[in-house]
Amino acid sequence: EFRGLHALDILDKVVEALSGAGLMTILDNHMSDNDWCCTEQDENGLWYNDRYSEQEWVAAHVAMAKRYKADPLVVGTELRNEPRSAVV
Repeated sequence: EFRGLHALDILDKVVEALSGAGLMTILDNHMSDNDWCCTEQDENGLWYNDRYSEQEWVAAHVAMAKRYKADPLVVGTELRNEPRSAVV
């Protein structure tokens, strides 16, 4: 069912299923890079790094808020899950 879909399309389907079941969703900003979390060396301890600017991070949060604003069961977002040491 998910094969060949973009990650955001999959997330849409998951959020839709959760909302359909009456479950609330909190969106999780775990890392900026597309990688497995978490180490002290992954450079994702803060909301920005050399590859992902603070402006891009803010824009991503705004885009997600707009994407799910019509769904009352999407109740929040984490600004950064598991903050840790960072090298910038």
